[in-house]
Amino acid sequence: EISNKLCNKHLENYSDSYKKSPTEATRGMSFNTFKATVICLMCLTTFFFQFAVNITVMALFQPLMVQHFSWGSPEFSALQSFMSLLGMVITTCFTVLAKHKTITAHGQCSIGGLCFVLGIGLFVVPPLSQYRLVGAQIFGFLSQIIFSGPWNVVFGQIMTKDHLTSTQMSILGSMIAVGQSAGCAAAPHLLPFAGSAVFMVAFVPVIVGIILLFWVTAEFDPAGRARVSQERAARAPCA
Repeated sequence: EISNKLCNKHLENYSDSYKKSPTEATRGMSFNTFKATVICLMCLTTFFFQFAVNITVMALFQPLMVQHFSWGSPEFSALQSFMSLLGMVITTCFTVLAKHKTITAHGQCSIGGLCFVLGIGLFVVPPLSQYRLVGAQIFGFLSQIIFSGPWNVVFGQIMTKDHLTSTQMSILGSMIAVGQSAGCAAAPHLLPFAGSAVFMVAFVPVIVGIILLFWVTAEFDPAGRARVSQERAARAPCA
């Protein structure tokens, strides 16, 4: 059935794409298992990052700054303006680096993941500090800019273009909203513990997220799969 739908290049890509390594023909899992494993791990990674940053930085920054440091709309507006400008500069820098192949998509994701860790770490470690909270807000904002787009690219590289569907991309993208919703819903329950050791419990999901990120990129080698897929396309073009 597959051979009737796909040319030789696609069929070869389909049969080999789930292997643990492109050069290991004897190791791997069924394609359906591979597909489910990849989408589940990458969705969980997105969820844990978004949950962690929204239960802390995104939902609690303003109430903490107003309550403890008497911030008002001028301070929040100035910070938001600065972050937006910084985000544009950071995006431009990564675009130039990617264009010149100085950084890979999974490399950029790793930087974004570390920004999640740093931002949430600055936010939850007691005692409360105005400068650390502001730093956490900046890193939390930048982490989502740096991480989200390249994470979709990594997913496409792992699945290869011949097996990537809009449904899969939609499922992965929806995890951003799911994580944000869950994090914001849980944030009010965490607010009373701000500045205490209990507040650091919010650091757990971001640690789980960074572990999953490095596991996915190490286990499935997105750059290697993309390279092999391109080589096959060049060797065996469709008739």
